[in-house]
Amino acid sequence: MAQPIDEQLKEAVAVLRAKGDAPIITGRLVKEALVASGRSGIPAISLIREACLGAMSGLFLADGDVPSGAVAVMRAVAEWSSDAGLDPMDAMTSAVEGMAAGLRGAPPADLLAVSSRLEATFSGSAETFNAACHRPN
Repeated sequence: MAQPIDEQLKEAVAVLRAKGDAPIITGRLVKEALVASGRSGIPAISLIREACLGAMSGLFLADGDVPSGAVAVMRAVAEWSSDAGLDPMDAMTSAVEGMAAGLRGAPPADLLAVSSRLEATFSGSAETFNAACHRPN
């Protein structure tokens, strides 16, 4: 049985410790995993959440630049989602919810930094991110 996408990405990203380009690589890994899944339409929404959860938890474990990684992951999801025939808002919501889940237990300052960076790049995303961070598992 294949390893779930969240675990695959968590492991792949966690080894990027101390690499300056870890956020960019993280975004690329997420997009590659989504493309490789072959999913499109509604079934892809849950996959986005899982991919973002794994990527962000791996980047956090690697002590990477989590806010920059969040932006790179959002860009990757945005690029892929249009090719996969997804509603961009559904894809972004799923991505942000996955990122929040992947950062459970992160210090509040880190979550605030991610929220601020997301909002600066993707208007309106901070509200969804903040709500997801405060939602129980």
